[in-house]
Amino acid sequence: MFGSLERSLATYRVELFSADYFMRAQFQPLGELLVFLNDRQREFVRLDEVELVSLTAERQLRAIQREAVSVNKRSVQVVSVPDAAEAERVQVIAAHRPVVFYFGPLIVRGQLHVNVEALPDDLLDDSRDFYPVSAANIYYMRAAAPQYTREVPLLFVNRQSVQTYHIQPE
Repeated sequence: MFGSLERSLATYRVELFSADYFMRAQFQPLGELLVFLNDRQREFVRLDEVELVSLTAERQLRAIQREAVSVNKRSVQVVSVPDAAEAERVQVIAAHRPVVFYFGPLIVRGQLHVNVEALPDDLLDDSRDFYPVSAANIYYMRAAAPQYTREVPLLFVNRQSVQTYHIQPE
């Protein structure tokens, strides 16, 4: 009776940065990726097949492998989707602006997808927490940087973690 209603969920290979950790994992959002990230009723997200690396300068542990972890979305600075085919499945607003974001030692440069009417000094309003950035370059400015994908077709910045941003001259 309900067999035709069965729907498979998309899975994405993602890389996440928080202030203290880098994670590489499989992520299967419950619905559209951007909608799920911005769902304020879900404070944690589940990641599968996780590699977790400490970003502290004095780190003594190697990468930790876990079958599954739950991550507090507020602690996530950036979620990247390094695979172009997977990134193409995510719908984003067509309008974009070249922006550079600073998160302490983490810097992201790319095309921020926002409404055309958004003012330069208020691009990250509180209507959502995660904003899409395409054609992104990621720079981690500490010597003990993890092995991460530096150029990604799509990522999401957590506006609550952004310390500074500016529009990049084209």
